[in-house]
Amino acid sequence: MQRELSAFLSQRFPGAFDPGEGQLPQFILRRNGHAEVALDRYLTWIASHPHAVPETAMENAARSWLAREILATATRKHVGYVDETETYFLQHGVNYLNQPVTVLVIGGTVYHKCQEQAPGYLDDLALIAQGVLYNPDEPHALRPKGRILLDAQYLVSILGGLYGRVDPEKALRVMKRELVALDAAARSRATR
Repeated sequence: MQRELSAFLSQRFPGAFDPGEGQLPQFILRRNGHAEVALDRYLTWIASHPHAVPETAMENAARSWLAREILATATRKHVGYVDETETYFLQHGVNYLNQPVTVLVIGGTVYHKCQEQAPGYLDDLALIAQGVLYNPDEPHALRPKGRILLDAQYLVSILGGLYGRVDPEKALRVMKRELVALDAAARSRATR
């Protein structure tokens, strides 16, 4: 993962791999002319400083990449998968790959990024959301290829809860109007 994160950051921030100010520079190692993130040390630091927010675009991208990996690991455990034998394929669990699935990305991170609208925030959210989508590098994990919606107003907890019980039709109309579509595939191609 350390190599992959370092390659991602080098590609997204070409040039000198200068992380600038903030917390991230103390975790950059220089080896044989290449820069790498000391991932174990960085993750330990994040765990011991849970309220520290990214201070630079590079650190924000690094945290978004880590969030994508967390989602990929979580969804790998909960989507269906395929085992291949010499004579057949055996599917276990639900095949979200061939189902019409819409993924809803929700939470404080989504809300705050959408409210702040810092440069590149949609790219960061698209990167995070890629963790729940089908990945050709893991063809055995039957993740969805469907649409992604963002709860940019933090409404689902309200509308899906009490208000959804009081007036479900209005709650659904508000959600359809307020949820923001995100094209994660197009945004990931744009940032490559």
